Amino acid sequence: MPYAYIANRTDMLNADKLLNYYDENIERISEILKIPKEDIPRNVALFLEPGEDCSYNREERRIIYRFKNEGDLLVDRGRLIHEAAHVVQNYPFKIHQQHPCWCWMEGIADYCRVILDPDFNLENDLTHEPEKGYKEAAHFLNWLSKEYTSLISDLNLLIRDKAEVLNNHNQIFDILLQKNFSQLKREYIYSMINKQT
Repeated sequence: MPYAYIANRTDMLNADKLLNYYDENIERISEILKIPKEDIPRNVALFLEPGEDCSYNREERRIIYRFKNEGDLLVDRGRLIHEAAHVVQNYPFKIHQQHPCWCWMEGIADYCRVILDPDFNLENDLTHEPEKGYKEAAHFLNWLSKEYTSLISDLNLLIRDKAEVLNNHNQIFDILLQKNFSQLKREYIYSMINKQT
C-alpha cells in the first residue's frame, strides 16, 4: 500500500515528482521522530489545488497542497514535509491553537522541514518567542536539540500520549528536561543575542 496518492489526478507536469518527494521524505520524518515505519499512516490522499498554504486533515487522511499556478507546483515544496510530519505524528486527537502543545506540534513539523529541506530558512524575522508559532518553535527546538539529542522524538511522544493533561509550557519542559521553560527561553534569547553580535 502506498504512503500517498494524488487524489485528483491531473495532467500536471510535476504531480508525480511531488508525490515522489513525499514518499522520499516520509520515512526520513519517521526516523527523526523515532516512529516505526510500519506505524506511518498509508494511503494518504494528496489533493492539488490553486491557492496558498497546505493542510492535513487526519480524520479524512487528506493533505491539501495548494500552488499559485501549475508551473510552480514544486516551488516551496518543503511545505509538504511539514504536512507529512503531521501525518507521521498521527496524534489521536485535535490540538487547538490555544493549547500549549499546539506550537510544539507545529514546531516539530517545521523542525523536520529544517532537517530535510535545505532551502528552508528559519533565521528570518525571529521574535525569539517560541511559544508563539511554527517557525519560532522550530528554531527554539533546533537550538535546544543540540544539547538534548532525543528532545524532538521525546516531545513528539509526550504530546501524543499526554497532551490532554498538559496545561502550560513549563509543565511540558519540566517533564521532558526537568527544566523550566521560562529559564530555557531566557538562555535561548541570550544565545541568539550573542550570536548576532
